[in-house]
Amino acid sequence: MRSARRTNRTLPFATRVSPEFDERLRDIAERDGLMLCELLEHALEAYELRKNSQHAAR
Repeated sequence: MRSARRTNRTLPFATRVSPEFDERLRDIAERDGLMLCELLEHALEAYELRKNSQHAAR
């Protein structure tokens, strides 16, 4: 297991999601061998890239 300090993941993050979202998130993380926080980081990066490319296309 990786150290939280070494990865700079030291801030707790909690939110409420639907059971379906939770299941999808956990299934993808398990399938791809990721921690939930890693999957959320990838999702945020993809969201920002998509938004930035849409904004640039205007």
